Amino acid sequence: MIGFSVAIRRKDGSMFFASPVEGFATPVWFMHWQALKHAKECREHGSDAIVVRVEYQDPSVVGPKRYIGEFS
Repeated sequence: MIGFSVAIRRKDGSMFFASPVEGFATPVWFMHWQALKHAKECREHGSDAIVVRVEYQDPSVVGPKRYIGEFS
C-alpha cells in the first residue's frame, strides 16, 4: 500500500523518519493532509520536515506456533 510519512532533513542533507514519542515505528498516513499536518507541527519545533511517499506493509504477527513451524 502507498502512504505518506514525514522525514526530517539534517544540515548535511541526510534524512531520517520522524517517529512518535512512544514506540519505534514511523507513523504512516494514507491521507496526504494528515502527514502534512504532522510535518507542520515538526516545523513549529524547528525541524526541516518534509512529506514523503512510502510503500507500507501491514505488520504480520508471528505467534509461537508459526515461529516454531518456520524455524525448527
